[in-house]
Amino acid sequence: MTIRTFPNISRLSRYGARLIASRLEEFAGYGGPVVLALVGGRSVSGIYTALSGRDMPAWKQTHFFWADERRVAPDDPLSNYRLAYETLLYPLLERGQISAENIHPVDTSTDPTDAAWRYTLELKAFGGRFDIALLSAGEDNHVAGIFPDRSYPEDSSFIAFNDSPKPPSERFTATPLLLSGTRCGIIVFSGAGKRPALDHFLNGATDKSPAEKVLESIGDLTLLTDQRG
Repeated sequence: MTIRTFPNISRLSRYGARLIASRLEEFAGYGGPVVLALVGGRSVSGIYTALSGRDMPAWKQTHFFWADERRVAPDDPLSNYRLAYETLLYPLLERGQISAENIHPVDTSTDPTDAAWRYTLELKAFGGRFDIALLSAGEDNHVAGIFPDRSYPEDSSFIAFNDSPKPPSERFTATPLLLSGTRCGIIVFSGAGKRPALDHFLNGATDKSPAEKVLESIGDLTLLTDQRG
C-alpha cells in the first residue's frame, strides 16, 4: 500500500485525478476495455472534476461502473450516478471523449434483487472485475456499501440490501468478493471526521471491519488523505 498525504482536498483531488488517468492509460495500452468503478460523496467529487478536464485516448476504452449506489432515481440528489454524471461524465460526453455506451449505471427503477443480478452479468461482459476502483471511507470505516457488523455473501459479486445503517436504507453494493479482486484501488480518507477511521485502518488493529479487510486484500492500493499524522 502506498500512502500519500496532502495539505488540503484540492491537492488531493488533483493528484487522485492524475493517478487514475495514468492507470487508465497504462491498462488501455494492453488493449480491450478498462473498467473504472465509481462511488459517491464529497471526498471524490473534486477528483471527478479534475479528471473531467483530461483529454486522452484511453477514455474510449473506459467503461464506468458503480461500486455502490442508493436505490433512488438517477436525478435524485442522493444518487451516486448523478454526482459522477454532473462532475465527470457529462463533460466527457460533451467533448466526445466517451459515448453513452461507456456508462453503465445500476437500474434503480426495477426489482432490486433482479437489478443486482443483471448488473453482475453486465460486468461479466467486461471481464467481471474492476480494473480501477475509486473508493472513499466513511467515518464508521465503511467503503462502498460494505458496512461494519454486516455479513456479505461469499458467492455474489453485486447485491441489493434494504437495511443500510446509513440512509437511504435501500442500496446496492459490490461485495467483498468483487472489491477484493480489484486490480488498482484508490481509497480516500478526507476530513477531520475520518481521522479515527484512518487511524484504525493504519494502526494494525485486530478488529478490522469487513471493508478494512477488503482494502488490505487489494494488492495495488493507494491511500489518499488530507489528515497529517
